Amino acid sequence: MPDFPMTCFSMYDDHLAIVETFHSEITTHDPRGVGIYLSKFAAFDAAALYEDDMRALTEGIRDELFQEQESA
Repeated sequence: MPDFPMTCFSMYDDHLAIVETFHSEITTHDPRGVGIYLSKFAAFDAAALYEDDMRALTEGIRDELFQEQESA
C-alpha cells in the first residue's frame, strides 16, 4: 500500500470530496483539497487488484486457511 487510509472518503468527479470522520462529515469543493483526495484515490487504485488477479489472491488466502485448519 502506498499509504494508509486514515478516513473514508468519496470522490464526485474532480469537484467534490466528502470525508467521513468518527464524529462528522467534511465536504470540500476547494480544488487543492479535492486534489489531495484525487491523488490518494489514484494511489490506492494503482495498488488495487482487480478481476483475475484479485480472485487468485483471494483463493490463495482461502486455500492457505483451509490447509492450516486441516493440519490443526
